[in-house]
Amino acid sequence: MNLPNSEEIKILPTKLWGATKPTAILKNKYIHSKYDPEREAKKILSQYSNIDEYDLIIIFGIGLGYILEHIIAQNPNVPIVIVEKEPFFAEYIQNKFDSPNLKIFINEEPENIIKFFSKNIIITNLKNVAFIQNEALNQIYYEYYNKVKSEIIAYFKRNVAEITTDAYFSELWVKNIIKNLKNLKNFGFIRDYKDIFKDEAGILISAGPSIEKNVSLLKKTDLYKFAVAPAVNFLLKNGVVPDFVIASDASYYNLFHFKRYIKNDALTLITELSIHPAVLSNWKGKIILFDFNLSPSQILKEIAGEIGYIPMGGTISISALFIMKYLGFKTIFLMGQDFGYIDFKTHCKATGYELYNINRISKFKSILSYNYEQIKDNKIQYRNDRWLTDTKMEMYKKWLEEILNDLKIEIKNLSQSEIKGIPKVTDTEIYRIKQHKKDFIYKSYNFSKDLKISAERMLQKLYVIEKGLNKILKTKQFSNIQELIISEKQIYELIRMVLYIEFLKLRRGIQKINEEFIRKLISGIQILENLFIIFRNR
Repeated sequence: MNLPNSEEIKILPTKLWGATKPTAILKNKYIHSKYDPEREAKKILSQYSNIDEYDLIIIFGIGLGYILEHIIAQNPNVPIVIVEKEPFFAEYIQNKFDSPNLKIFINEEPENIIKFFSKNIIITNLKNVAFIQNEALNQIYYEYYNKVKSEIIAYFKRNVAEITTDAYFSELWVKNIIKNLKNLKNFGFIRDYKDIFKDEAGILISAGPSIEKNVSLLKKTDLYKFAVAPAVNFLLKNGVVPDFVIASDASYYNLFHFKRYIKNDALTLITELSIHPAVLSNWKGKIILFDFNLSPSQILKEIAGEIGYIPMGGTISISALFIMKYLGFKTIFLMGQDFGYIDFKTHCKATGYELYNINRISKFKSILSYNYEQIKDNKIQYRNDRWLTDTKMEMYKKWLEEILNDLKIEIKNLSQSEIKGIPKVTDTEIYRIKQHKKDFIYKSYNFSKDLKISAERMLQKLYVIEKGLNKILKTKQFSNIQELIISEKQIYELIRMVLYIEFLKLRRGIQKINEEFIRKLISGIQILENLFIIFRNR
């Protein structure tokens, strides 16, 4: 097949002798392996040991489609959604693959992709959803893919109880969790505070522009104040110290929210282990961890027991609501849930978003220019013919309204935006509430002693597994394949043990770990996964 023409993209032969498939360069960057793109595709797909069982596959950046060939070969009936920024590659895929199960979005906004999912896929019936990305394309078009991925995955988190996340996010979460486990001592767990604020009232402060008008109220009220991370810097600059800061974001850009107050030892952070490691390593105040069932967090639960489960929502504000319910609050006042443009702003002053834009301004481009670009790029609309908003914020608003409808606690709205089913109240109702704050006794843990016991127990398990792996690695004879069958649960258990060992190495809870043993174990897991695929395809 002839490839379409493009001035920016070069199609080149691979550098591996005898290879027949081409590779491609976009903006001077290889988007596939320069030597063997087919082998590269197989390697990426090998991270999904049961690709034939997935109900939906979403690919962020497809390139020349090598991975698509292997997916269709293994699971010909699975619906596949491709999000491609570069029209050149989208056109190529459309011409090459004629499948009724294939949907391609070209440089499309996330809200339109989500509308497609809501109309065409019964999302609550999905059990396994795979997210796969082309690393090079996601780096070249970072802002576009980061926006699309975060919003689509947030949509799925809201609607799918159990979801298999893509290799990129799993890797990021695992890396963050393992790095954060190095600072394991002096952490608290939310399990110790369940219902501690039973029958109390609290304010959830989000980062909408309307909180700029609530400073006086926040200074005078005795209600407990829970603030999401983006709102905290504005509050502190105006003399309001929140009782708790809530954050949950694995990405680097989350750091911009913390930059100005991360050293403030008067603040208590409620978060989870996949947050960016720089947050926990630099945080000077108290830290309380919660769990939202990311698989790698099992490493911590192996040592500490249950942490305290909090469901995750599409936004940190939704997670904060679940946290306040877990802590026992009877009444929650919502502040800064604006879901609109107030004075052409989506967030209050001094947020990380503002700091990020400040770092980008020049004499040619001001913050106002960036704000205008955001308004121009988003699909602006009016709610009830008077409220300036966009489709993304309307989606977040709908999520929140669905959660509030099921939350079964008293919610009142102090925000400028109207929220379906939630009564709006004035400052007067806040002033009427007289509440004496309880003493909050912080309980922290140090696991150095437990770590050694757990390490010894885990190593005994690993050495038993090693005996079986030695036989496989030495013979590499798979004729008696049924003797080597392992379940997906056992594969997960093996991988979890590898992560645990990596944690031990970083934590130095055990002095000597045989590096060859680790390599052998990882190699053995890969062989076992391949055997599992072979057996299932028979």
